[in-house]
Amino acid sequence: MKKFCAIFLSYLSFSISPAEDAARDSFESLFGNVPSVSKKEAELLRSAANSGSDEEALKILEASRSEDWFGAGASFNLGNAYYRMGAYSDAARAYNAAIKKMPAFFMARKNLGFALSALGDREGARGEFLKALALSGGSDSDILLWLASMHLEKGDFSSALTCCNQALVYSPGLERAKFYKALSLCELKLNDEAEKLCLELLSDRANNAEVMKLLARVRAAKGDRRGAIAALKILSAAGKCDAGTSEFLGALYYSEGLYGLSAATLGKRRAVDCAYAAFRSGDIESALKIAQSARGEPGASKVIALCHLFSGDFNSAFETFSSIPKNLSPDPELDFYAARAAAALGKISEAISLYSSAAQSAGFEKAAMYGILAVYSRNGDIFNALQTARKIESSFPSDEIGKYRKRLEDRLNDMEKPAR
Repeated sequence: MKKFCAIFLSYLSFSISPAEDAARDSFESLFGNVPSVSKKEAELLRSAANSGSDEEALKILEASRSEDWFGAGASFNLGNAYYRMGAYSDAARAYNAAIKKMPAFFMARKNLGFALSALGDREGARGEFLKALALSGGSDSDILLWLASMHLEKGDFSSALTCCNQALVYSPGLERAKFYKALSLCELKLNDEAEKLCLELLSDRANNAEVMKLLARVRAAKGDRRGAIAALKILSAAGKCDAGTSEFLGALYYSEGLYGLSAATLGKRRAVDCAYAAFRSGDIESALKIAQSARGEPGASKVIALCHLFSGDFNSAFETFSSIPKNLSPDPELDFYAARAAAALGKISEAISLYSSAAQSAGFEKAAMYGILAVYSRNGDIFNALQTARKIESSFPSDEIGKYRKRLEDRLNDMEKPAR
């Protein structure tokens, strides 16, 4: 019988179990009872093992499936052949047949869990994995990793961390367990520990993209945005930045005020936001350069016009403002600054019209009314300047506007006195 078991186990090692995230042979450790085989079953398994392909092995095993001597070992190997061919339902039925014949068959229960998982039956898989884990004495790293993954998906990060720690007790060098542990630590906001573990993983494999992304995330959570940028720049240089990672890197650049780098990373669509942020920060030169690179995108012309205005190029500013199509929804900021450009060029009617439009918005009402007052005053229109000053004093009373209104009244009175 020992000879037959050896033959069975030889084929068993040939029929490596699916282990999803596992990096090692699922049959590295054998738990529970190993089924014995009859002479006929041993010959069948030997023939299947020597067939040279899963398709041939499947045909050989299926041909004897209805025989009375077709035991748990043969059913298990049949399940493995089905699994590797992607026939997960058939694989699950074969594993169940093996378990029915031998309930304490650890490897059959474990592989049944993977088959159910592949079919999308996560709860059914979990039940089988827990039974298999009990047979292993809680020491199977493949199952523990699957459970850790499931807990991560459900947001149960404490349970995921427990599974990872347990897996690492039995397989201390298991990279996937370390990564899941680092991810769990990050989600639990234990960022110092997570960063240390990420660096440990990178010391073994420096080009591990998923670990580098996690390291950047951990550093950003710690407030070390420059450190996060450094990690992602390595990925970017290696051509391993996907769309989500590039978005993250661009956001980090943006948060650090590196608007040019942010725009270059995020592309034209987001470059307008970067240009506007650069403008608001006072970096007019960078803002203009970024906005010009995004010309044609909504909002780019507005930023270009603002940059011209604040650079003192009023002609370019007014021309650019005038070229922007009027949308159905008003833009009081655009009207307000376009009015400033018009006023600087002496375009009185355009300036008054634009300031009046901007004044319809509560956020620009006061500034726009003062703009109108400045236009009338600068051009010697004391009557309209006084009327505007009175409106401002009524809506936004202050000593300053009261005094200015009084000076305008005195000046108007002087102008109305008859000449001697």
